[in-house]
Amino acid sequence: MSLDNSGDEPTETTERANTTRRKLMAAGAASWATVTLAGCATGSGADTTTEVTTTAPQPKNYVVSEDLIAGSEGIPKDAGLVSGCSPTRTFVPGMEPVWHIGVYDPATGDPVSDEIIDSMVVELSTGKTVEMTWAGDAEEHAEPIWKGSYVIGEDAQPQTIDYTIAITDGDDNFQNVEVAENTFDIIEGVSPKNYVVTDELLASGSVPEGGLVSHCATSRAFSPGMTIVYHVGVYDPATGDPVSNDTISKMVSKQSNDVDVELTWAGDAEEHAEPIWKGSWVVPDDAPEETVTYEIQVTDDSDNFRDVNVEENSFDVVHLQ
Repeated sequence: MSLDNSGDEPTETTERANTTRRKLMAAGAASWATVTLAGCATGSGADTTTEVTTTAPQPKNYVVSEDLIAGSEGIPKDAGLVSGCSPTRTFVPGMEPVWHIGVYDPATGDPVSDEIIDSMVVELSTGKTVEMTWAGDAEEHAEPIWKGSYVIGEDAQPQTIDYTIAITDGDDNFQNVEVAENTFDIIEGVSPKNYVVTDELLASGSVPEGGLVSHCATSRAFSPGMTIVYHVGVYDPATGDPVSNDTISKMVSKQSNDVDVELTWAGDAEEHAEPIWKGSWVVPDDAPEETVTYEIQVTDDSDNFRDVNVEENSFDVVHLQ
């Protein structure tokens, strides 16, 4: 017995499946169903079963492009991390991730707008959802893409966040779509970009006779009674220009022996003006022999505070016999 379905009329189920196939471009691979037809006999008289494998109708995948950029909110001043409207997958608390998502019909390449898509949501692994809106009809900066953003909380912890893009079309068919990248990182709040720093320590004051060091010479060894003089040059890494007190409001060398040495801008001095920062500390007579480390901390005119790296950050207090 043969099976001939060529004359069958389209069923309501078939028409609905064809309609769905035409309207949707969604994620999902084809699933397979097996239908068993029993009771057909061969010439030998034995019963046989015929298996007919059919494909359950599934909508086509959308073609999706996706950019994640930094919004204008919360970008640290001079962070060197990223500028506003630049692509990035690294953010700090207070910054604003902005999604630009393009969805396209794979058959025609045409953008898929809100005439077909009812809603689009970015679902973060933190449980937060960010709703996307169609930007193709915007009066200003109309683009055939979907956009959405949120501001990361100031208390957000460093972490990698995964996300999926969920789409609901006009028939409320809900689906995930794949994107090339689907993560971004939140890192600890960063201070502005490091300056380029030069650092010298000079000997002054009661320089002992006997060859330890001469007056005004550079040194990393000092004895009690000597004066340690800091000469610190701070430069803009983009231009190479010295950074003065027009930008820096305070500079301190914090020593490991609990001494803070404040440095002042010498570029405006009437005598011996130099484009550097200076400060000094007199080693007490009762200072123990030790290696002292230090950090140079800078506060700019916006009260952004940070350490800066120097090539050497220690000196020795020695006792002469």
